[in-house]
Formats: sequence, C-alpha cells, structure tokens
Amino acid sequence: LALFTLYFAERWGVIRHDLEMFFTLGSRHRLKARLLAEGERLATEVERLADEYRPKLQPKLEPPGPAPVAR
Repeated sequence: LALFTLYFAERWGVIRHDLEMFFTLGSRHRLKARLLAEGERLATEVERLADEYRPKLQPKLEPPGPAPVAR
C-alpha cells in the first residue's frame, strides 16, 4: 500500500493533466471554446508585439538610396 501511495503521489500531476484533457476533449463544445479563447489571446499578443517592433523596423524596410556606380 505504501508503494502504491508513493507512486500515486509522484504521478498525481500527470494523472490530473490526463484527466483534464480527457474531459476537455470529451466535450467538443468546451474544447472549441477553449481553442477560440486561446487563439484570440495569441492574436492579441502578436498584435501587441507587432505594434511594439514596427517602429523599430520601419526605417530598415525603406529602400536604400541609389546604388553607387562602379567604375
């Protein structure tokens, strides 16, 4: 019994995650809602990062002046 209890205690985090995934995947509606929420969160984060880095990259995106003439 002690070995079983120790094994269970060590593996509880994995078992809990597996149970959550089982019930989440079992409910298609809940899975869809969770994926949509995660997608919206990621889209917001990408937009925030794009707004942050766009000004830093803008001068680099402009074409350079005329190329020097080789003689």
